[in-house]
Amino acid sequence: MSTSMRAVRWHGPPEGLRVDDLPRPEAGPDDVVVRVAACGICGSDVHFLEGMPVPGASPSPSDTSPPA
Repeated sequence: MSTSMRAVRWHGPPEGLRVDDLPRPEAGPDDVVVRVAACGICGSDVHFLEGMPVPGASPSPSDTSPPA
């Protein structure tokens, strides 16, 4: 098994989402490591991360106030 893995991570503007090679994590005594074969991301999430307005979305991920 390889000692590295690929991960898609958010690096903030202007880089946005980027595929990075990272060390493969090791499970602790009460942990598991899950191999992910595929995943998806919603297009509105990408727009939000790129700073585009998304109807009904909070202005920032930390904003927990209810929509107006």
